Amino acid sequence: MFQRTIKRLQHTVSPAAFPAQLVAIAFCTGILDATTYADFQTFTSNQTGNAILLPVGMMGAGNVQMLSTGVSLASFLFFGFLSGQVGHIVGHRKRWWMLLSSSIQAMFVLIPAALLYTGSVTISPQHAPLLLFLLATSAGFQVAMARNLGVNEIPTAMLTSPFIDFLTDRYLFTGSWSNVKVTGRNRRLFYISALWGGAFVGAAMHRYSGSKEVILMVGFMKVGVMASFWFNGEEGDEVLCRRTSMLQ
Repeated sequence: MFQRTIKRLQHTVSPAAFPAQLVAIAFCTGILDATTYADFQTFTSNQTGNAILLPVGMMGAGNVQMLSTGVSLASFLFFGFLSGQVGHIVGHRKRWWMLLSSSIQAMFVLIPAALLYTGSVTISPQHAPLLLFLLATSAGFQVAMARNLGVNEIPTAMLTSPFIDFLTDRYLFTGSWSNVKVTGRNRRLFYISALWGGAFVGAAMHRYSGSKEVILMVGFMKVGVMASFWFNGEEGDEVLCRRTSMLQ
């Protein structure tokens, strides 16, 4: 049993289930970014917004939470860099690395949830940098993982390019859903729906329940995504199945 577990952890994971798993992660991103922006006027995943906000604040052109925004952007970039470079060395699609990366993502969401539930921190300017550091660290690991799995249509944390890629897709008006030519269109549609839908869910939960409930829910959802990576097939399984069916 132990040897089988070790062998399974060393497998290179098949990408077959990645689109569904990344769409689930994007849904979490929408929920969390809606909440952090409502609380701190800062994003934890959509760092394009933060990168624009910083110059606005530096030039005095608007009221920007400079420390919180800077902490979020710096944490995201550093841990995205760290995660991405380590992934290049060990293999982005090694099962053990995907489980470790996604467990770190979940942990850095559950820690702020625990701090909020125990009253150790509050949703306030005083504790905003700590909370954003933790959540942006999770996002850095998340986006670095997503961008290196080969599913380019689902980056999990941005909408500008996916919006245009979807609207300008050559096969946008193709009626079939099963044609291989519309795979990119379908993935972008589900991704946009998940991220945007998550933002509506996050905003509603933030208004009617509270931030700590939202963060806790996202943490548990990320645990679920992490667990799902254990059940992904090994790379080559699909090829073997196709070859077997061709010989029958």
